[in-house]
Amino acid sequence: MGSLVKVGAYKMLFEEPPLPLFGFKSGATWILGAFARIDDYEEASLFFYTRMSGEPPAGFVRYSPAKTTETAFSKKTDEHGFVYIKVVKLAEKHPLVQF
Repeated sequence: MGSLVKVGAYKMLFEEPPLPLFGFKSGATWILGAFARIDDYEEASLFFYTRMSGEPPAGFVRYSPAKTTETAFSKKTDEHGFVYIKVVKLAEKHPLVQF
């Protein structure tokens, strides 16, 4: 999960908002992932993801840049010192992702 959050937060290095994470059910598991380009000159984006045993419990993932292993789901976005990444729950599989 920590690595996925780092992928979502890399845009902040360029003073842009973090990438949203998309969550959707695939069979018995949930997929949580983000689209990112490895090179700014490439046209295609890659989908980086992790499998979860259940539905994401909140609408944001809280990430501490100072403590890179500290990630947690959160309903609030007002704690100082954290980066918050939006979790978008999809009703169906993402149309651009194939498993």
